[in-house]
Amino acid sequence: MKSFREPGLTRASGFADQGTEEDADPLCRTLLHRHLAAAMETWRLLQRNGVDEYSELTLNFFYETPEEEKALALLTHLKAETDYELDIACKGFLRKRWRVSGTTPASSLTLNLLNDWVRHMVLAGARFGCGFLGWSAGLP
Repeated sequence: MKSFREPGLTRASGFADQGTEEDADPLCRTLLHRHLAAAMETWRLLQRNGVDEYSELTLNFFYETPEEEKALALLTHLKAETDYELDIACKGFLRKRWRVSGTTPASSLTLNLLNDWVRHMVLAGARFGCGFLGWSAGLP
């Protein structure tokens, strides 16, 4: 059973080079706190439905930006640092929005690992000028 810290799922450098929460601008810190609060509530819900640290889950995630270059830069980073399935798409005609989305491999998860992952994903998006829209969990 894999955990979200094992090589191949997310390489250590992918978690290390995003900067820290303290380095982030106030808007990013607010977004991060909202996502961490949502992660805690989602984890509680998952536990009430039988998920524990031995359950394998996939995480689906979504980013958005109005600039193609920023979406491509984030996509390139995620491809280099993770083994996630990734996709990029353009939505809209007059007001284009670029969406980067993906799915992690199935792995076991704890609340601490989930919080680390959420922190990494929010800060990675901010680093490349993409807003982290959120994530969902699924059983493989």
